[in-house]
Amino acid sequence: MSNAFQERIDRLTLFYLEKRYDLSVMSVTEYMTAFSQVQNEIVKALSTPHNR
Repeated sequence: MSNAFQERIDRLTLFYLEKRYDLSVMSVTEYMTAFSQVQNEIVKALSTPHNR
């Protein structure tokens, strides 16, 4: 993945997490787990053939 693409994925992930969760009450572990899960779902959605 290019740096620009990864940065966009990171920004989308952060935007989603900020809207979906109260980040102020999450532990670092919870945040990192949620970030990773959301990021993987975004990449998977963008990688499916019907989205190209």
